[in-house]
Amino acid sequence: MLLNPSAYDYSVENVELRETHISWVFLSGDFAYKVKKPVKFGDILDFSTLDLRKKFCEREIALNSRFSPDIYINTFYIDDMGRINGSGTIIEYGVKMKRLPEEYLLVNLLKEKKVTLESVSRIAEIIATFHANTTKVPEYGDLKFIGEKWDENFRTTATFRSIDESFREKVTCFLRGNRGLFQERINANRITDNHGDFQSRNIFVLPNHEVLIFDCIEFSSLLRYGDVAEDVGFLAMDLDFLDAREFSRHFVDMYVKFSGDDLILENISFFKSYRAYVRGKVYGFQASMEVDDGKKAELIAMSEKYYTLAYQYSENW
Repeated sequence: MLLNPSAYDYSVENVELRETHISWVFLSGDFAYKVKKPVKFGDILDFSTLDLRKKFCEREIALNSRFSPDIYINTFYIDDMGRINGSGTIIEYGVKMKRLPEEYLLVNLLKEKKVTLESVSRIAEIIATFHANTTKVPEYGDLKFIGEKWDENFRTTATFRSIDESFREKVTCFLRGNRGLFQERINANRITDNHGDFQSRNIFVLPNHEVLIFDCIEFSSLLRYGDVAEDVGFLAMDLDFLDAREFSRHFVDMYVKFSGDDLILENISFFKSYRAYVRGKVYGFQASMEVDDGKKAELIAMSEKYYTLAYQYSENW
């Protein structure tokens, strides 16, 4: 679609493509053009129509401007001649973004052993400040809502693999046995409109030490609204998964310092488990649709690693 340099309204030598299970990202010169795939995943994500994709492109810019407004430029459309903002019939919409060097993504810096405790502290400070100032949504701290998020995990997982019933029972017991804790979280204003996808691949740490957070969840309030521990737990889990446990512990410690949220330590392992299970579900769902046997095996292996990590966290409940 946008791999042809003639699609752009400026001189382009080459275009690179990055692909996820829900989008294509075309890298062209100083810009990145993100196009949502026409997919629908259960009750969580629906990009199945052109109107829905347009709506979520607009929402993606609005929500991510809370973190890094300079990255997100505007929406664009593609016409039936394959041109960006052309004069033909509109066939697709997308989001235009500033392109940044991928080498400065936190996930890549971790691979190169270029992450410092100072950088992790800065990330913790930024997300703690964001949580303090973002919209509070106390109704989404209710046990019924949290239980529904887990139920969605189990429902979707059951479409491609068996459910570990002993783990499901652990989740149920934690929810029932910690009603007071969840109410304390609500009373302390710790239920907010979060990032929702706060992991190392969505964080830039630039050479000047500037931290840029991007790609928050725009397609589901179910995944974005909740305890701040969901955001904190997501990155902490991600760092654990990437064998960066020192940074994981430091991140949580610094978050507590900057937020004053000591109580988060009471439920952080629960939400780390939740986020690991979500990742296992995502990779497992992708594997269920993959036709290439080699790629399918890789996706299943990744899925199982995340499920195993989710189970390990539950040992601390």
